[in-house]
Amino acid sequence: MRATSRAATIIATAVLSVGLVTGSAVSASAATSAPESTTTSEATTTANQRERRLELLCARVPNAISRIENLQERLAGDATTRGSLLWLEAKAEQARDAGREELATALENRVEVRTELAELLPQRIEALQSAQMSCDEAGL
Repeated sequence: MRATSRAATIIATAVLSVGLVTGSAVSASAATSAPESTTTSEATTTANQRERRLELLCARVPNAISRIENLQERLAGDATTRGSLLWLEAKAEQARDAGREELATALENRVEVRTELAELLPQRIEALQSAQMSCDEAGL
């Protein structure tokens, strides 16, 4: 049970940090709170619920890793890859050449945000891979 609680804390921390990119929301109290009731049946039920939540959480990790890897690939693409940083920069330049300053500025702002995102993605992958290892160690 103790290994499961430790795994739950590690997994919840990793998923919470990734939740900002993927849009997932996980209750932090679900992974860290201990059952307040002292009755055995309620404690067992709470442990079963925690185990089920961990199973569901662990099932989502591979998909999250895959999505982040796909995003990294897209952002690093060339100027012909729709959505890549180079593609956005080319579109901003085309807009500026056409005299569409507002559009060019919006696209340049989007490039800045996505550049920052591209810098964060390796950390997110590390956290998810750590969570995946914890899930594997816990047998989930």
